[in-house]
Amino acid sequence: RVRARSHFAGGFDPVAGAVEFLARTTHLPRAIASSSNANYIGWALDRFGIAHHFAGQVHSADGMDRGKPHPDIYLMAAAALGIDPAHCLAIEDSPTGARAAVAAGMQVIGLVAAGHIADPASHGEGLRAVGVHHIAEDYAAVAQFAGIG
Repeated sequence: RVRARSHFAGGFDPVAGAVEFLARTTHLPRAIASSSNANYIGWALDRFGIAHHFAGQVHSADGMDRGKPHPDIYLMAAAALGIDPAHCLAIEDSPTGARAAVAAGMQVIGLVAAGHIADPASHGEGLRAVGVHHIAEDYAAVAQFAGIG
């Protein structure tokens, strides 16, 4: 977390297209289901100016009995939105998180666009191996897989 904060403070940028994707999809319900602690999540969302996109729907597995790869945090987020998990789309970049979303019964897009992913093709293979439904190299592909023109 300390290393991530120093990267953010040094000008670390959000994944290309993420902010625009959020702006284009304000009509859709959304939540964050993260293993990070709530303070860290809030700090990161504020850093990128996107906290308003998730108002009241930031869910942290920190302190839960079972975190990812168990589906509990995803099931909690879906329940908070009032949406059946089978009708939810999860965007995940980690195999552990992808396992959790798949176990929750959600459609899962494996995103390989983040700067910390050195080899997107190999990372995508790892995400496929845990059951993601689509691999997206950018947010344009996320939008396409999600059916958002």
